[in-house]
Amino acid sequence: MTGDTFDKAATDSANLVFAICHEISNLVAAVRLQAHLLDEELDARGLAVASLEIDDLSARSAALLALIRPVLSEPPSDISPVGAGVIAVGFERALAEYGGRAFEVVFDFADDLPGVRAEPEVFHYILLSQAYGAMEAMDKDGGLRVEVTASDKEVVFAIEDRAAEDAQHLEWWKAALRGRALEAAVAHHILAKRGARFEVRRQGACNRTEIAAPRG
Repeated sequence: MTGDTFDKAATDSANLVFAICHEISNLVAAVRLQAHLLDEELDARGLAVASLEIDDLSARSAALLALIRPVLSEPPSDISPVGAGVIAVGFERALAEYGGRAFEVVFDFADDLPGVRAEPEVFHYILLSQAYGAMEAMDKDGGLRVEVTASDKEVVFAIEDRAAEDAQHLEWWKAALRGRALEAAVAHHILAKRGARFEVRRQGACNRTEIAAPRG
């Protein structure tokens, strides 16, 4: 299901922004809680864990905040092609710098990726938001696989995670706007305006999220 039948009134631009702001407020509250727990009695490991948790929460907040502009604004009338590999490598670097959870992340990029009609910054933060949501949902044995492939018509950026099956995530178009359901609704809203595609489904023991745009 791609969300073509979701309730448009419930996920228009204004409601999505309200939901994003509420989600960021919760994340900032969690940052403040972690900050209050920092004290001189924490050992080195405790300080490291707390600092990484603050970094994780801040990264998720920043990714959501970066998506408010493309939610509210119309896309350019003509989106210039960019190398799909540029987007893929930028995403890989960002995840490599994300130090919070130490999950295994496997990257599988096709050779000679073509150009894609996508705004690099917009795609970057959509991909990060999806990855962060997956990491939040997984337990300590989880992991991510990032695949980038091209067909005759589109380039597909896919994220597979080993989080438990969650109906609120897989059927995001009828779920409350929070967590992974919110991140999916935001991604669909932004991509649909750009002639791009968003889909999430259960595939074996994994959740597979596909973010695709037309070839350049």
